[in-house]
Amino acid sequence: MVWSCISWYGVGYIVDVGKNMDKNVYLSVLQDDLVKSMTGYCEENDLIMADFEFMQDNDPKHKSKIVSERLSKQDFTTMEWPPQFSDLNPIENMWNTLKNACLNSMIVLLPLWMNYGLVRSRLGTKLPKKNVKIILKLCLNDVLTL
Repeated sequence: MVWSCISWYGVGYIVDVGKNMDKNVYLSVLQDDLVKSMTGYCEENDLIMADFEFMQDNDPKHKSKIVSERLSKQDFTTMEWPPQFSDLNPIENMWNTLKNACLNSMIVLLPLWMNYGLVRSRLGTKLPKKNVKIILKLCLNDVLTL
């Protein structure tokens, strides 16, 4: 599972949470990664934290007491968001765009990965493993920069 934020100034850190997010993991992400993202926005655009209004949906972990208390102590405000309006949440559009980009990358990477096995089996021991790894890395870098 990943977490990120967006603002008028761009996409914040994208964090690999690595597991299901509960209120404690979410709190940690807010304390570390949201604050880092907002600090970056502030430094790059001559802003202060009070210039921001944080928006989140009504997921139970977002509304937990521990998270609400922490957010109330921040220099930015937290926007109230009505329940069951996640389709209007701007970050949902970002996640959709990201998922489509990942899907498109997989469409390109899967045949490459399958061909790598075929090419390697044809080469057998003709190339040292180090060279094969370098070739694969170069191929992947080319695909990822498309």
